[in-house]
This record gives sequence, structure tokens and C-alpha cells, in this order.
Amino acid sequence: MTPFFLTSAISIITIYGILMCSIWWGWQILRKKTNSKAQFYPSVSVIVPYRNERENIPDLILNLSKQDYPSKLLEYIFIDDHSSDNGFDIAVENSTILQCKVLNLQNPTDIAGKKATLRRASHYCTGDIILLTDADCQFEPEWISSMVSSFSNPGIEMVQGPVLIHPAQSLAGNLQQIEFMSLMMSAAGSAGIHHPILASGANLAVRHSSYLEGSKELKDHINTGDDMFLLEFLKRKNKKSISYQASQSAIARTTAVNTFTQLWNQRKRWTSKSTNYHDAEIFGVAILVLLLNLTMVSSLITGIFNHDWILLTAVLWGTKTLIELPLMISGCRFYSISNKLVWFFLTQLIYPFYVVFIVAAGVFGSFSWKNRKKESL
Repeated sequence: MTPFFLTSAISIITIYGILMCSIWWGWQILRKKTNSKAQFYPSVSVIVPYRNERENIPDLILNLSKQDYPSKLLEYIFIDDHSSDNGFDIAVENSTILQCKVLNLQNPTDIAGKKATLRRASHYCTGDIILLTDADCQFEPEWISSMVSSFSNPGIEMVQGPVLIHPAQSLAGNLQQIEFMSLMMSAAGSAGIHHPILASGANLAVRHSSYLEGSKELKDHINTGDDMFLLEFLKRKNKKSISYQASQSAIARTTAVNTFTQLWNQRKRWTSKSTNYHDAEIFGVAILVLLLNLTMVSSLITGIFNHDWILLTAVLWGTKTLIELPLMISGCRFYSISNKLVWFFLTQLIYPFYVVFIVAAGVFGSFSWKNRKKESL
């Protein structure tokens, strides 16, 4: 074992430990100050971009009809992104339940993708707050009230909300649920210390004026990342203007993808945008996580041929697990899935390999999502 590798491994795991402790502390801060109910009632525009979601749209519309927010201050905009099913017709048929607007991007045909969809919808909005979600989500009746409560502070421009993959019954579903929960807890904790590093467009609220300004910075040449690039834009302006609603009533519950092939393509799609981050904290955390997992994989492979490395491998795996455990316990309690904590320990065995392969595939490979194919680098 070379001194350089040993020193590097210790340094990486130490920095990672400091990062995770900071994120855990940020989560504790959020939970102490979270106000789950709106103290004022701004006008809100809920935007639902979708593509090939005919099976989910009726359930979503019915779910949204149960929101407790004053209806006279609400508008819903469903916008179709060139669906190849009849999702647009389904949305129109069910629109009377919410009195929502249903738009589409069928013409012009050269405008496509989620970013174009959101930008088009934002120009039809009348609300002071834009609340973004996906067509496969479900909510508690207090969702909108919870998500807009932080905007009572005039300095807040963006509010992130928690997202849970639910239900999770299959092997693929349970793996997705625990992995995505770890990402959401990292998003929450980092926002709690005013250094946000993640965002999810499945549950995201933004002031209308800020969205119109930020939508020009979404890097349309990249097929994904509308949420992350908007986060970067607002963070450059003022990182303290980004808040997180750590309330259970604000949770968006979304469905898991059905197969490992779909999961692989989804994660490649998410990873493909990482080389375009310009925020030092976001990019730095991504590099740190990659380096840690590369170190773990390298030590394990080397240990197969040189048993002197086995101890280092065990220490790295055990230390990483212990570092992440407090945040994962907090997350399982918050999302009421404490019985799923066992999946965290199971994923620790494969996660380093998963990260390394996903990064390589996302950056250098291609992916297909909802019948659209995108080449990476």
C-alpha cells in the first residue's frame, strides 16, 4: 500500500465526514424552524409539464382538487410536451375538475423538452408564485399551503420541497427509494446551512419574477437539469434566498421506475448534466463523492490481489456507512419509512460501483428517456 494512496484515502473520507456532518446539522436547523402552514396567501400557479403520462394525469388532477388553498388564488397549468399517447386529450377531459389550463407544444414542432415546456407555461402564469411538480406525483391537502409559507419572508426566492419515491415494493423500487431519499436529505441539509447543492423539479416553488429571469439561464442545449441550473442561477444572486420546506405536509410522493433499465437510463440522464455545473460547491461535492467511491472500488479490487489492502477497504466501507447513518435515520423517520433503513445497509455494498459506472455512462455514453435519445460527451 503506497503512502500516497493511504494519505489520499484518509483525506477524502475526512472531508466527506465533515460534509455529511454539516448537512446533518443543516437538517436539524430546518426541522427546528419549519413552519408548515402559510401565514399569508399569495396567488399561486401550479405548473405540471408532462410527456406520455396519460395514466397519471387523472389521478393527479383528482388529488390536486383536494388542496386546502383558497381556490380563487390558485391556477393550474398542464402543458404537454409532444406526447405520443393521448395524454393531452386526457388532460383536457379532466380539466373541468380543477378548471385548469391545458396547453401543448405540438406546434411549432422544433420546440421540445421540459425547459421549453416550462418556459412556455411560465408566460401564461398569473400567480406571484410558480409551483412546479411532475405528473406522477401525489400530495397531502396542505401541500400548497406548506410550500408557499416561506415566501412570507420577502428575501426568499426559491423554496425546495421533499420528494419521496412511494410505493416501493420491488427490489428496484426499494433501491430507488433509499437512494433518492439520501439525495433529498442532502438537498435539505445543504439548504439548511445556506449552501444548497441539489434541487428537484418534482417539488419546487419560485417567485414568478425570479423564474422568468432564471429561465433564460437553463442551458437549453442540455437535455436535462432545469431544476439544478435554476438553483445555480438563484444561488449566484443570493444563496440565502433559497429555502427548504422540511414539513411532512409538503412531501411530494412520486412513483418508482419499473425496471432496472429505466432506472439506469434515468440516472444516466441526471448525471449527464454534471459536467455543465459552474457552481463551485455543487461541482466540488460531485467530485468529492466520485473520488470517495473510486477510492473504495480501487481498494477493494486491489485487495483481491493484495490482502494488505483488505483492512483499508473494510475501514473505508465501515466509516462511510457510519458517517451517513445519522442523516439516513433522520430521513427514514421524517418520511415515515423507518422499516426501510435495512435497504441503506444493503445499498452500501453496491453503491460505490453504482456511482462509478453511472458517472462514466452519464458523461461519456448516451441515454434514452420517454422515447427521446440523447448523446453525451
